[in-house]
Amino acid sequence: MNPCAIITGAGSGIGAATAEKFLAQGYQVILLGRRPEPLKAIEKNFPTQALAIPCDISSEIDLKNLFSSLKNLKDQSFSQIEFLINNAGIYEQKSFLDSHHEDFLKIFEVNFFASVNLTRLILPFLIQNKKGAVINISSTLGERPVAKTSAYSASKAAMINLTKSLALEMAPYQIRVNCICPGLVDTPIHSFYEQKDELQKETKAQMQSFQPLGRIGRPEEIAHHIFQLCAPGSEWTTGSVLDVDGGIHL
Repeated sequence: MNPCAIITGAGSGIGAATAEKFLAQGYQVILLGRRPEPLKAIEKNFPTQALAIPCDISSEIDLKNLFSSLKNLKDQSFSQIEFLINNAGIYEQKSFLDSHHEDFLKIFEVNFFASVNLTRLILPFLIQNKKGAVINISSTLGERPVAKTSAYSASKAAMINLTKSLALEMAPYQIRVNCICPGLVDTPIHSFYEQKDELQKETKAQMQSFQPLGRIGRPEEIAHHIFQLCAPGSEWTTGSVLDVDGGIHL
């Protein structure tokens, strides 16, 4: 039976690219996301390998329903859960002086606590198998913040620290926990996706000029490293924080 990966935010961007990477390598994949349509589209292309479960992981009710769904899976090909990729997140820019308590709560609820709660729910499946890996998606802003990203950067710094703490606690179970810090990646999380074509092109060109390697990243480039940290050959890697950002952290 092929191992199964659970991927959050699987409907677009890095999550969708990661799902396609795992599926192309023959893995089973459980797709989590708030919007059913893109999840179902991936499931349709891989009917025997992909299982779409629309779910808002920041919702306590949705997490309870997810746990029930996983415990009662009729298709046993998805029962060998070995990997969890905590990818879902939101990004907002706002100065600290303009931010309110609710702004920080919103960012942390989605970017940090949702992953904490989901990881707590999924770890018993991995512990039972005494193998597996958790990959947390942070950001270079979690290591090197810039102005007007205080809430977001703090939430991503928390993901880095969580990774290292979990790596220590899960090591006796042979479960590895690692973190990837993407830089600026061409995904719908960024506001330029809502701009009209010409303005979006100009915005991207400006962003590329800030990158040491001269361009912003592609979702599949992040997906490659997520997969490598789960694939055979990575069994001695845990607690690591990997920058995949075109050098912008330098």
